Amino acid sequence: MNINVTGRGEDVTAAMKQKASEKVSKVFRFFDRITWVEVTLDAEQGRGSVDVTVGLPAGATVVGKAEGPDVYSAIDIAVDKIVKQLRRHKERLKDRRTRRPGPSARDGGAKD
Repeated sequence: MNINVTGRGEDVTAAMKQKASEKVSKVFRFFDRITWVEVTLDAEQGRGSVDVTVGLPAGATVVGKAEGPDVYSAIDIAVDKIVKQLRRHKERLKDRRTRRPGPSARDGGAKD
């Protein structure tokens, strides 16, 4: 899949970008229909922030934003938020499939 990692600020290193790419690639095992992922790293003096945006089919997006004492911990927090949202999204899709109305066995299959 297409993972785009960008950085804001002068303190973003190649190692930070690689760590973000590795952590974000793990979200594909929770939801296999992800179309694209954008990660924006922002490293400043004494703190880091991360924005992760995941594109889903039909134009839906999932966004996870996190701040931490450093960029590495912020990456972990943002990926955890994304995983939680993807699990919820997958459960909703599963619930929609099981709730389809149809003829029930109790009324003999006839609709009124």
